[in-house]
Amino acid sequence: MVDKFSEVRLREGADGFRVLETSWRNLEQRAPATVFQSWDWCDCWLARHSRVKPFVVTAGAGEDVCAILPLGSTKTWHGFPVRRVGFLAGGPADYGGAVVDGDRNAAFIALARALSGGFDILDLHQLREDEARELAGLLESEFVVKIWPQEPTLVVETGADFDVYLGRLGKKFRKNTAYAARRLRRDFAYEERLFGWGEGLEQAMDDFFDLHQQRWRGKRLPGLFLGRGNRGFHQELARRFDKRDSLVLALSYIDNEPAAAIYGFKWQGDYSYYLGGFDPRWSKYSVSSVLIQESIKDSCERGFGHFDFLRGREAYKRRWLAEEVPLVRLIA
Repeated sequence: MVDKFSEVRLREGADGFRVLETSWRNLEQRAPATVFQSWDWCDCWLARHSRVKPFVVTAGAGEDVCAILPLGSTKTWHGFPVRRVGFLAGGPADYGGAVVDGDRNAAFIALARALSGGFDILDLHQLREDEARELAGLLESEFVVKIWPQEPTLVVETGADFDVYLGRLGKKFRKNTAYAARRLRRDFAYEERLFGWGEGLEQAMDDFFDLHQQRWRGKRLPGLFLGRGNRGFHQELARRFDKRDSLVLALSYIDNEPAAAIYGFKWQGDYSYYLGGFDPRWSKYSVSSVLIQESIKDSCERGFGHFDFLRGREAYKRRWLAEEVPLVRLIA
């Protein structure tokens, strides 16, 4: 029997990355991973970060790629002239990891063979603890390896039955959200749009950017979308994922003006809330909570068993019964 991870290759540079597109996309269709390890996420990010050189490790047999560790390298680390290798697009990603079709232990053993050199520091963020421990065990014979806790993600296990899930929420919170929804629909020209943007996608994303920035303007801080770089990255991501029916973009409007927004992704079994925003003028009407509830309902109706709020311990996530998923950072 042929070992499906018998051939390990290191693909460096833009050309090495590009040649993997078809194999990477095929692997996405059959291997569990998050949106942050997808070809589109990494490709869009690399287009705007020319200083990062792809350093992608693959394992397979013949032309069949069965595992990908999506890494990139830089020539400096905190100002020091050392070669650092980390996950591609790791900064804006909420999960790091490998894309593996098959036995993950066997895949990690194969992938680790390619990590025996070519860098000074391996710096991997947002790993699940079991994967980090497994990789650390494979690297400790050659490297000094350290693991530290990082900011967790928070996930709601809905069970894909919205009515049952709703009944588990705190009674007061549930009643207040229902009352806010009725009030919005009674007193205003209120509309929600959760999907199907088509030609209106670019404007919808601009509305989301502006709603997200309002929170930061109130704090007199620049926010994530002040410049064009991050806006361009997420506009392109939204365009690609909308074509694949993998985009979550929910907006609510009051009197035809944007009031609240949720931006995230539908990827394999994950329905995620990446970022959001709302107009502070409507905060007393709980516009954000009403839209979150509609998005969770949509996730259940589409058969998703959990709703991922991703990184951050914000208190509002607990009200939706979100629980922490521990994540760690590995440095070798």
